[in-house]
Amino acid sequence: MFTAVNLAGKLGKVNQVSCGSWHASAVTESGQIFIWGHKKAAGNAVGTSTSDGSLSGLPRLLSFTAELRIAGVSCGHNYTYAWTVDGQVFSWGSGHCGVLGHGSDKDFLQPTKVNKLSEVTVKSIGAGHSHCGIVTADGLLFTVGKGRDGALGLGKSLLNDVFYPTKCSTDEDIIAVSCSKGDHHGHTLALTKEGKVLSWGDGYKGKLGLGHHNVMYSPSAIPQEYFSGEKVVSLAAGGIHSCAATLTGKVYTWGCGSDGRLGHKDGEKHRYLFRSDIPRLVEDLPKNSNYVAVSSSYYHTAALID
Repeated sequence: MFTAVNLAGKLGKVNQVSCGSWHASAVTESGQIFIWGHKKAAGNAVGTSTSDGSLSGLPRLLSFTAELRIAGVSCGHNYTYAWTVDGQVFSWGSGHCGVLGHGSDKDFLQPTKVNKLSEVTVKSIGAGHSHCGIVTADGLLFTVGKGRDGALGLGKSLLNDVFYPTKCSTDEDIIAVSCSKGDHHGHTLALTKEGKVLSWGDGYKGKLGLGHHNVMYSPSAIPQEYFSGEKVVSLAAGGIHSCAATLTGKVYTWGCGSDGRLGHKDGEKHRYLFRSDIPRLVEDLPKNSNYVAVSSSYYHTAALID
């Protein structure tokens, strides 16, 4: 059963929501952030926390937003990134693997400006389990956090954890990024302005969509014919699978198919062995949709159909 969380009476309609492993957040049309969940990930919200460190189950206004208008938020495993309408970036929560971008693996309970991004205007962020991707207004991609899976896309010579956002090695014009939700076998997907999908990182179970299981240390384009030659408009990196949606409303999934996460009927009797090494059309979704947005966690996939 779904239960509505009504924020409209306080600061207007909600424009965006994001969920991590331990917390969730919502951005209103007035540019405020509400957040709920464990305090380590949620930060300094208004109100008192419980004795075990968790916040109340009800969304609370994040106090740092009083003089800033927030454009978006992205919740990682146990940390949060937010960006303002003028492109400033703040992060807080667990600093594991340096994922917060402040130069160390220290935890930050208060939203803190990521100073290394002060000279760029950030338009979107994709926070994963242990690494994060940051997209600028002029199509550049920065990555930060866990490096040893190759998921940062910085080349084979740089596999250590990265504590500051660092420009990813691609010349493509990037408009969106998604970072994997699992601690192991990290990978990343990026969407270009032309509707191409780039993938890199650990190729476990074929989740890079390139037809093999190799580690890719730099971004590689998934062949457009795997998406029937269509422009991709939305993508999501799960734990050990991936998904994407095209402009005409088709959804494609690839990687590990256990627990039904790829949405293909022929995987029902092959829980541990079923997979697809390239993007494969999900046949049972409604046809002729105008637009589809996709999202995924470690174990499941969702599609929003217009």
